[in-house]
Amino acid sequence: GPGQATVALAAYFDKIVGIDPSQAQLQNAATHDRVSYQVGQATKLPAQNGTVAAVTAAQAAHWFDIPTFHQEVDRVLQPGGCLAMWTYGNVEFQDDPKLQAMVTQTLYEETLGQGGYWDDRRLLVENKYRDIPVLSDKYPGSYVGERIYTGHDIEGDMGKAQLIGYLRSWSGYVTYCQRNGIEQESPDDPIEPIRRYLESEMRYESDAIPVFFPVTMLLSVKTGRSGKDEL
Repeated sequence: GPGQATVALAAYFDKIVGIDPSQAQLQNAATHDRVSYQVGQATKLPAQNGTVAAVTAAQAAHWFDIPTFHQEVDRVLQPGGCLAMWTYGNVEFQDDPKLQAMVTQTLYEETLGQGGYWDDRRLLVENKYRDIPVLSDKYPGSYVGERIYTGHDIEGDMGKAQLIGYLRSWSGYVTYCQRNGIEQESPDDPIEPIRRYLESEMRYESDAIPVFFPVTMLLSVKTGRSGKDEL
């Protein structure tokens, strides 16, 4: 991905390796002195056995082959090491019900959902990763695990161009445009009504749109010899 979550880890670790299957993504990823990037797969982590303190996956685990990924994580984690996977749900506009309806009901559910443009794995995100196991489910006694549904939500402002760019990054939207031969900003672009609404609303003249993203986190810690690790 773009590397924001990867770079944030530099405040806590001396060496961070970010991996992505796309070289194009890595060429545009955020940079930091303690961060390097490699083209790779979640099912073949570039690390030796028992040498990694933490493995993280931000808004990505629903694309993984989870059983194989878990085997790789178990291989590379050192005792006391942590696997942290998190995802954010659909954007919420708590102060603007009209915008909420345009984005959620009209675009997400009706245009993209009923048309079958979302990949089935998107359901894992909608279900807050409840269908993805923590490592303690697969390796009882070797890990302690926890599912966290509150306390880490994202709340702030997005600019109009930033919000439109985010909506256009949706995989369902990309598939919709490809299948129907629709160009961005054309009259048939399903995001255009949202863009026009944002431009017409006086409340957004300051280019600050309040947004809220509910965050779910799955944590797993590999127990050490004492077996007393706690989350």
